Amino acid sequence: MIEIVIWVSPADLDDLEKTLTRLNLGKDYLSEKDKSLIKFNVKMCISDEIINWKETLISKEECIERFLNLKKLCKWASNLDFVTTTTICGCTSMRNDSSKSNSEYYIWLDTDIVYDPILLPYMLQSAKLIKQQGYSKFVITPELVRQWDATWDCLVNDKFITKPIGYQAINNPYIDTTISEDIDTELVEVRNNVSGQPYMKFAGGWFTLISKELLTSTPFPENYGHYGLDDTFIMWACHLLNDNSIKQFKIKNIVVCENYFDRIFSYKDKLKFIDRREEYKKYNEDLFVKELKKYEKRIPTNY
Repeated sequence: MIEIVIWVSPADLDDLEKTLTRLNLGKDYLSEKDKSLIKFNVKMCISDEIINWKETLISKEECIERFLNLKKLCKWASNLDFVTTTTICGCTSMRNDSSKSNSEYYIWLDTDIVYDPILLPYMLQSAKLIKQQGYSKFVITPELVRQWDATWDCLVNDKFITKPIGYQAINNPYIDTTISEDIDTELVEVRNNVSGQPYMKFAGGWFTLISKELLTSTPFPENYGHYGLDDTFIMWACHLLNDNSIKQFKIKNIVVCENYFDRIFSYKDKLKFIDRREEYKKYNEDLFVKELKKYEKRIPTNY
């Protein structure tokens, strides 16, 4: 079972609709047997902790109604968990919670990501092939355009490697996610890529697939908070474990992009969103360092 894990707040409903529409289109490239392997785990947080409902110009009930109306886009999958929550207030606690299910693989997906609908079928087939090769603890990512800093270059598609750092913020994602012909699954060799960095490199919500066995080997800290340092924790835990059976792969020539281009926020002036991401991240930072000490090797000072 591949579990697609998506967390949103009411502010993300426009992006969620686009995301589920792309996945819905992708189902046409899946066999009925493959569809039976897909589970949707989609939750929208309606907690007072992140939404000041007393000062909104739109009701909680209206947001819930719109959210639940999107459920129809997921009904092609064999399993569906599409509900609101008041306890899961961020993508990290969502991923932590989902990791306790019995799915074999998890796809962490943020709703501001643009990708070709054919990515899901390729991700499924790549997971099958990697498993057949005898690997059970692994991560699979698509490729990227050039962004942020050189530590990400191991995942950048060849067409974009000469673009300037920060290209992801100025590109047209609908053009750059066009798929090239020579699609293949490659082992990512990023050991000694950049000094002071873990040997793996991936971002959680960019259609990243993580195997259950890898998550079992690198469990999140107990009481880990709602936001921040989930992907970073796994990368450093894998690095400190120094387990050669843990692998990272990428799907060559399938590119995903963050959408800085045409995002719509229908509820921008109607919702009173309480942005607590920095607060949540600071809480997780303390647990991050404490938990990694259990791996009995050096603790990263730059994360």
